[in-house]
Amino acid sequence: MANQTLTNIFSRALNRIGARQNITDATSDTTPAVAILNDEWPATKDMVLADGEWSCATYRQYLTRLSEPQADTMAGSVYTYRYELPINPFCLRPISISNPSGAPIYGERGGMPAQYEVLGRELHTDFQEVLLKYVRRIKDDQLPNLDAHLFDLFAVVLAAKVAVPLKGNSKLAELLMIEYNGGPAERYDGGLLGKAKIADSQGKGPTIVANLDLVWVRDQGTSRM
Repeated sequence: MANQTLTNIFSRALNRIGARQNITDATSDTTPAVAILNDEWPATKDMVLADGEWSCATYRQYLTRLSEPQADTMAGSVYTYRYELPINPFCLRPISISNPSGAPIYGERGGMPAQYEVLGRELHTDFQEVLLKYVRRIKDDQLPNLDAHLFDLFAVVLAAKVAVPLKGNSKLAELLMIEYNGGPAERYDGGLLGKAKIADSQGKGPTIVANLDLVWVRDQGTSRM
C-alpha cells in the first residue's frame, strides 16, 4: 500500500512536467527518471510537512534537557537551558512549547508567552521542563495514513525539483513553485499550500489560550529548494 501511494505521487509529478512514463513501482523501477525522483523525494517530503501544522503530522513529546551546557552551542544564545530536539519521531519543525499540564509557559520576559530558539538540533529556553509540540517526519510506510490534500503538494514540489534535470525547463520549475506557494497577487499562503492549510484546519477545533498554540517564537527563516 505504501509503495502504491509513493508510485502514485511519482506518477503525478511526472505528469505535471509532461513526462509520460508508466511507473509500476517507485521502489523497484530503475529508470533514470525514477532514480531522480527517489533522490529528491526525502527532502521534498520533509519540506512540505514542515511548511504546515498538519493535523496528521503533529506530535507532542517531553524534551530531554542536556546536562552540561556547551560553550560553542550556548555562545549565541540568551537562554539558560538547552534541550535535544526529538529524533523518534524526528522533529522537522517546532511549533510551540508548554508545561506538562498543556498550558503555555509564562516567564520573566515581560509576562509574554515563553520564548525559545533553535540552534542546530537543540532548543534553548529559560524553562526547566518542556513539552514540545512539533511537526514530525513521516516514514514512507505511513504515507497511506496522511490526509489526501498533502499528496497534491508532494507532487507539485517534486515536479518542480525534477523539471530541470528531466526536462531542462527552469521556467516550468518556477511556475510550479508559484502554483504551490501562490503568486504575488494572492494573499499570504495562497496557492495549493494555502488551500491545503484551510482544508486541514477545518478538521480542528478552535484555538484556546490554554492549549499549546500560544507561543512567541523567534523565526529563524525557512529555506526553499
